[in-house]
Amino acid sequence: MDDAGQQVPFTWFDHAVAWIESAGPDAVVLTHCHMGINRGPSLGFAVLLDQGWDPIEAIAAIRRCRPIAHIWYAGDALRWWHSRQGTDAQDDLARLEQWRADNPLDVVRIIRQQRGHFSA
Repeated sequence: MDDAGQQVPFTWFDHAVAWIESAGPDAVVLTHCHMGINRGPSLGFAVLLDQGWDPIEAIAAIRRCRPIAHIWYAGDALRWWHSRQGTDAQDDLARLEQWRADNPLDVVRIIRQQRGHFSA
């Protein structure tokens, strides 16, 4: 999937999470992308939601483990997860927005830094 700030279709999360679930309960799975900033962490977020994690605890855990994770597609993952549950995402989306305001990340600076590491 491209990382262009687009809305991620639910089918992307469906396919990826199903594949991860098929690995079995004892499997160790790494969700990754080119820089580990958006796509991989967003999929990891979706997996944690699917495993029953609270959205704020999940995003905070990812950020603790990967401080440069912006997790741009977390909102799409939340909408996907709530759709699967048949519930309204609005409260969790508001909580996510507040968490992002409380835990800002200069993603442009981080991407520039990471690009410098890859070109060196």
